[in-house]
Amino acid sequence: STPLSTFALNANVNGEEDAINTQVRMAVDQTSIELDLDQSYFEQVISFRGVLASDRLNVQTLANLGKLASEVTDQSFVNEELSSVQPIWLEDAIKPLMLDDPLLALDSEDLIEAIDAHIDLDLKRIIGIPRLTRLNAVLKLENGTASVQPVTISLPSGFARFGLTVNTIDKPDTVRASGRLESISLAELSNLIGVRIDMTGTLSGNFSVFANLKSIKSIQNTMYGRVNLVMGRGTIGTSLVKLAGLGVVPWLFSQDLRQGYSEITCINAPLVIQPGRVFSNGFVLETRQVQVVAKGTADYRRNRIAIQAEPRRLAQPLSRSFYPIEVYGELSAPQVRRLSNSSLTAPSQSSGGAGAGSPRVPCKMDKLQ
Repeated sequence: STPLSTFALNANVNGEEDAINTQVRMAVDQTSIELDLDQSYFEQVISFRGVLASDRLNVQTLANLGKLASEVTDQSFVNEELSSVQPIWLEDAIKPLMLDDPLLALDSEDLIEAIDAHIDLDLKRIIGIPRLTRLNAVLKLENGTASVQPVTISLPSGFARFGLTVNTIDKPDTVRASGRLESISLAELSNLIGVRIDMTGTLSGNFSVFANLKSIKSIQNTMYGRVNLVMGRGTIGTSLVKLAGLGVVPWLFSQDLRQGYSEITCINAPLVIQPGRVFSNGFVLETRQVQVVAKGTADYRRNRIAIQAEPRRLAQPLSRSFYPIEVYGELSAPQVRRLSNSSLTAPSQSSGGAGAGSPRVPCKMDKLQ
């Protein structure tokens, strides 16, 4: 049995066939839901306009309610199978109900396309979904495309705001998520994903990704899209950035060596996501004196990684990279080696660095300026 202690339901339906107003009030344990819905029908389009509101919504309570409904349904089927009572057919006494509504002739796809829905969601307090404490969004269904936006996940340091879109006819299992991250703390992100990140700072950026929702594994194996992340000032837990970019002598007398970390001025990380892997051709990290450019691929489906990185003096793309490196091997246990010939070569002498008189753009590869 499913644990539900209280249940109350009140419903009112008013209007005529082509214009109906439905009001539903439901309270289940400590969850309350109110629905105020206007339904109209005009020129073979079913229109829904309304508000779904809740002062307190417990996800586990809704799951229990769904489980209870499933148990009741299953039990009713069992009772029908065990029943020995046969129905009595009165052919002359009962006439079939005839409806000539043209919508009844539509198949499921045409019916979905005929629905035009616009429902405001106002969920003031959500319990049971980590980091999603409330939801103010609009649920739409137009021409077979369903969407919920904007969805906001709040964190103590910042938030993620995005929209979800599904083509319910052609690709009902594929969802598109697009939106923005704003001021997400790396420490908080590290705790959230359970991976230690030896850096401090806050991330912002845009993303647009697609994935199949049939299972967690299918999400990992079908996700594709783009993510562009930027970070302002922060730190990275090593002083070796200066050693790699400037050489041994400047590093020996640097503040980075004394304090054991390097101060970051910015990071720019354009990422491309393909099924099973993530790659970037233009990752840039900068300190006050060094620019690190990296490119490569992390293939989490095959557990492989191949990334090359070159540190150089800031605004001097023709300068020597003292310690170009490659990260390679298994993603779960990567190895690092020094490169003698890097594919991230500096530009030719004729291309120069930042153009004369042109202001330098932070966290843009110097060889492109």
